[in-house]
Amino acid sequence: MKFKKFIIPALCMAMLSAGCSGQDPVTPGNGQNGNGGTNENIENGLQVTASTTVINADGQDAARINVYYDKVKLSLDAVAFYDAKSNDVLDLSKFTIEDNTLVYTVTEPGEFSFWVAYKTHNTKDRPTTISAVEFSVPDAPEDPQPDNTSFVRRTLITQFTGLGCGYCPFMIAAMEDVRKSAEYADKSVLAACHTYGGDPYQPDVPLDYAMGVSTYPYVNFDFQTGVGNNGYNNNVSNIKQAIDKSLSADAGAGISVGMEVAGNKLVARVTVKAARSGSFRVGAWVLEDGLTGTQLNNGMKGDYDFNTHNNVIRHVNSRYSGSDYSGHEVGALAAGGTGEHLFTMTLDESWVVKNCHVIFFVTELVDKGYAVTNAIDVPVKSSTIPFEYR
Repeated sequence: MKFKKFIIPALCMAMLSAGCSGQDPVTPGNGQNGNGGTNENIENGLQVTASTTVINADGQDAARINVYYDKVKLSLDAVAFYDAKSNDVLDLSKFTIEDNTLVYTVTEPGEFSFWVAYKTHNTKDRPTTISAVEFSVPDAPEDPQPDNTSFVRRTLITQFTGLGCGYCPFMIAAMEDVRKSAEYADKSVLAACHTYGGDPYQPDVPLDYAMGVSTYPYVNFDFQTGVGNNGYNNNVSNIKQAIDKSLSADAGAGISVGMEVAGNKLVARVTVKAARSGSFRVGAWVLEDGLTGTQLNNGMKGDYDFNTHNNVIRHVNSRYSGSDYSGHEVGALAAGGTGEHLFTMTLDESWVVKNCHVIFFVTELVDKGYAVTNAIDVPVKSSTIPFEYR
């Protein structure tokens, strides 16, 4: 592969020669930030921005990359760039730099990840990835109501379960009955996280550790509240109460998606539109339905197919840093402002694509960190999903 232009975040380095470009600080506004947009919402600390995270591998389409510290653009001479896989230092003289901005183009498809270091600060735990694809990057759907900020809201339910969990059927049955009821239909999206006891459908990241799960079954709502097993009837009541509590607050943002699928490659342009001023992140989880496996059952009765497993998390694309999976930074948005993130994902050959779908969710900064403020569930196929207004 030829790479004409490209950068990479790195390990913690000792004091590097430092310097600022002399540009004015950047103030967050209503535009898109560096993770897939055109206006950059810069936050304090060390931050890498890219004009886009997905480009067409035609040698012309480009990602323009800048580095900021405390909202001030840094001179690239003051920053060390590292390959995220090898941690080797990159020689910037081999790349194209225009107006103190690193420009990356490529002529073959692939993914390139990097991190940066400045003085004693680095972005190694949150590398930047630029993906090159052989098909056109999808556009954002047209906003049907540009002046509206009142969005349909859904709760993100993460159900921690496993084939070897004998009491999980009591929660599985309760969840199924609540979500298919007329009162609660279409009020939530569900992701089943098979993290119990070395489950064969365990996801690719430890979401149980990230959410502090210590007992099974366990259900988390919007990355905030959670409930354990208290028998079928109590589980039904507790699930309903948790959904009601979640939906008692209006959505902090809406979500639209433009998606292209070619072979086993999926690219999605996700736009977040703020209903109120705040700081937002966005994530994506690939789920699969119709997986089979014998479920241990310690006595739950009823007409349920416990051996067919749906909404199973296959891939998590929402890691911010460490064990924080609250999503990729969108940044600070004013009410009515929009931000974007471009997701690129490879669908494993073992997955049945027609049975796959993707949950896209947006989190908002609240007192206890980032909590989900809206979520949608989208089939894996080329499509456009506009903002959904009340």
